[in-house]
Amino acid sequence: MNEAGRLVFYNDAAEALFGRPFAGVGELPIDEFTASFKPRTRDSEALPPGRRPARRALDERRAVHEKFVITSADGFDREISVTGVPLFAHADEFVGVMTIFWRE
Repeated sequence: MNEAGRLVFYNDAAEALFGRPFAGVGELPIDEFTASFKPRTRDSEALPPGRRPARRALDERRAVHEKFVITSADGFDREISVTGVPLFAHADEFVGVMTIFWRE
């Protein structure tokens, strides 16, 4: 995601996890993208944007990790781990966030 909080790319492995290719999604606000997967805790409580790793890494400029459940575009619920890592070109030049996903 770029420094403005817009999704700019995800790879083939993420396409398989999300159930849809990046080409069909394109660039959009990260909160809009993540909301489409109904992120929630393991106890089925909605995970608001302020608790999602990508948003927190963007807002707090620090690495954040969380485990939660999503419903991918193919309709399957998947338990995932997500780590959001802020990216800096220089110590004071924030350029975006890299987010790493994997299935539990």
